[in-house]
Amino acid sequence: MYDVILFCLWSLSGVLSESVSVTEGDSVTLSVDLTEIKDRILWKFGAHDVVIAEMNAEHNNIRLYEDRPDGRFTNRLELNLHNGSLTIKNISTKHSGLYQVFNTSSGKQLNIFNITVYARLTVPVITRDSSSSSVSNCVSSSECVSVTEGDSVTLSVDLTEMKDGISWKFGAHDVVIAEMNAGHKNISLYEDRPDGRFRGRLKLDHTGSLTINNITLTHSGLYQVINTNTENQLNIFNITVYAHLSVPVISRVSSQCSSSSSSSCCCVLCSVMNVSHDVSVSWYKGKSLLSSISVSDLNISVSDLNIRLSLPLEVEYQDTNTYRCVVNNPITNHTQHLHITHVCQVCSGLNITQLCHKCSGFIVVMCCAVVGPVMIVAALLIFCRKHTHTQQQDPAGEDEITYAETTFCKRQTHQPRCAVEDDVVYSGVMRI
Repeated sequence: MYDVILFCLWSLSGVLSESVSVTEGDSVTLSVDLTEIKDRILWKFGAHDVVIAEMNAEHNNIRLYEDRPDGRFTNRLELNLHNGSLTIKNISTKHSGLYQVFNTSSGKQLNIFNITVYARLTVPVITRDSSSSSVSNCVSSSECVSVTEGDSVTLSVDLTEMKDGISWKFGAHDVVIAEMNAGHKNISLYEDRPDGRFRGRLKLDHTGSLTINNITLTHSGLYQVINTNTENQLNIFNITVYAHLSVPVISRVSSQCSSSSSSSCCCVLCSVMNVSHDVSVSWYKGKSLLSSISVSDLNISVSDLNIRLSLPLEVEYQDTNTYRCVVNNPITNHTQHLHITHVCQVCSGLNITQLCHKCSGFIVVMCCAVVGPVMIVAALLIFCRKHTHTQQQDPAGEDEITYAETTFCKRQTHQPRCAVEDDVVYSGVMRI
């Protein structure tokens, strides 16, 4: 809108406007050189031409109307008597708009300024996103405590100078879990509250410090210590308990690599089991981060401790770089180095067909070397078995064999074996 208005003003009056950008809280000077002008001048602001400053050069007189139009210029304006320049100090976004300077004697518009005031940018703050965690963020007045499951933690307070009674409260419902009366003589522990999770774990000493032994994930949350006489809150602790971090395991993936040179690459997977909130897995090449994944990226619940977090990586068989997988949470980390020669075997890049072609010659040689002797031994065994079987069929033995004398006769080839008789008598045959 201002650009259109400025263009119209410039076209009609012949005065070119100046655009001025400034940050909120700074000062800006709208410079004009009126040393040659001895007439009166006016400074006007906004679309309604509200007069905010006036100067009579002849009488060396300056007037500032800082309460116009609504007091936004109070204690902020300064007008130079010698050249007519207007300064706005500690400027705010309400001072954005058009500023015009006029010669009151001639009615001529001398200059136009279009000021845009920008709010001051704040420094970005990196905070932890609580959407993926059951633990609330630390409030500004609390002390944040991080601890690993199974450890002990002491919430230290020094109340030796105070003789009033105190109570320790846990969670959003302010459940009292420990009390110490005035004079710090009697201590009461309510370990069955709210659901028995503190049973056998609490200890309160005479300084007022509370110790939680063998802490678990269910003990994460807010802990407050209260003066029971005045009900004043003495301190707040926000405890975050993290599950034990498992050592990552690197294994080879049997699936094909995604790269075009799949025959020369090896696919590996870095995995960690039983992850909890704020756990991440990262691959590093030397000191450079290659890739990373965290539980929050998966958008899943961490109530199930059987969740496995895995991150793949492709490497070349001949790669000599150093690769490592790092698993970490906010309080601890574990590193596992990748040994390419161990995880990726020499032939792991070959498919089944290539493997058969490369190994076929070797298989034939091994078959000949192994099958030949086996065949010979088998033949000998068969022969021995047959010979043994033959001997078992003739129990009489060689001593009981009777040998007959053999007479060899000369074969008569042209005479019949029997003489042919004319009269042949046939007798009956009786079957017995």
